[in-house]
This record gives sequence, structure tokens and C-alpha cells, in this order.
Amino acid sequence: MGCGERPLEPRDPTPGVANFTIATFNVEDGKQTDAATVEAIGATHADIICLQEIGDGWEQVIKARYAADYPYMLFKPGGTGGLGVLAKDQIVSHTFTEGTAGGHPSWSLYAKTEAGWFSLLTVHLRSLYSGNKGIINDYLDWGVDHRTQVSSVVASKSAALMPVRPPELVMGDFNEGPDGDAVQYLESVGFQDVLPLFHPGQFTWRHPSLANQFNEALDHILFDDWVTPLNANVVNRGN
Repeated sequence: MGCGERPLEPRDPTPGVANFTIATFNVEDGKQTDAATVEAIGATHADIICLQEIGDGWEQVIKARYAADYPYMLFKPGGTGGLGVLAKDQIVSHTFTEGTAGGHPSWSLYAKTEAGWFSLLTVHLRSLYSGNKGIINDYLDWGVDHRTQVSSVVASKSAALMPVRPPELVMGDFNEGPDGDAVQYLESVGFQDVLPLFHPGQFTWRHPSLANQFNEALDHILFDDWVTPLNANVVNRGN
């Protein structure tokens, strides 16, 4: 840490320049009746919120609580592999891609903001011991499967080589840290992981423990040069 680059200083938007806020949150399937988690969904007041683990019942709970704040919602329920997106402005589904090697799906969308329409990819990559290859191979191929799934969707930064507009933002629960295979792949093709730029070492996931040894940075928001980041942080709310 002492030899690393100094973190960026958060700053306000430039007057007259369009800006927007985004958030990602794994709500956990099974927490549909947990009031703290439901309230944490909208705690950032972000313009766009990507959600993971939208299991049965989550869609109804979210619509009942947030329909007035987020008139545009899209859901693909599916237990721990379910995804959802809340938006204050228009959002359009493009491609829903099933996960590789027994992993969770990913979802390409177009979202409208003050800055215009942009392409968004939301993901929930598989955990270390989930998959369909058996416990040992699932463990050994974890990073490879992550990279394969992300690279198959973000195959090229060239729009001419892709059937859809390349994503300018990739976000969600990666189930890996900043040095994971999927994050490293995205950085190799021009993306940056925003949270370490402002708060290096900040955790996004926690589990009860004696000395915080079960805290990790598993969730990421990565951007390309279409975006100039102003701030990034973790809101310590919900369960």
C-alpha cells in the first residue's frame, strides 16, 4: 500500500456536463423478507442498480417497494443465478447469455442517462465450488471459467466485430478479487476497475468472523474510456 499510487480524490460533476450514478448489489436469494436488505437496495439512490440472486419473490418485493423511484425495471428470476436491473430512465434488454461450465448467466442491456444511451453488461460469475465439473475441477478451473464467460461476451472492443455495441460498463458479482482472471481480462482490453482507484482495499462482501478474515472485494464496476469516474465507494448496508 505504501508504494502504490495515491488514490483518486472524489470530485463533484463538472457544471453543465452530463453525469449519472450506478450501483451493484448481490441481495442474496432467501433475503426477500429481510427489511434491512430491501432498504439497502435503494440506499445509494443510484440512477441504475444491477442486482444479483433474484430468486422467487424478489421481483414482487422490489416492485412493491421501489416502483415509484424506479419506473423502469427488468428481471430474469432464477434463484442464485437470477438478475435484475432498476433504472430511473429507460433501459432495454438486448442479450441474456447462459453461464458457462455451470455458472450463472450474464445480461447485456442498453441504458439511457443524461449522457445518452450506453451499453451495460451485468454479470454474476460462479463461486469457487459451484459448477458442473465436480468439486476438484470446479476449484481448479474457477478462474478459467470466469475469463471464458466474460471474454465470450466482451469478445472485442471493436463494434465492427461484434453483433451488438460493446459494453462501456461491466459490473456485478464476479466472485473474485481485483486480481481475478475476469477482472484482469477486462483490464487487458481497456477497462478499469473503479473502486480500487478511489478506495483500494475496500471490501464489498463480508461474512461474520473474529478478525474480518472473511471480508473480500468480490464485486466490481469496470468502465472504459467513455466514462470519467468521479467517485466510487461501498455502502455498508443490508445483509
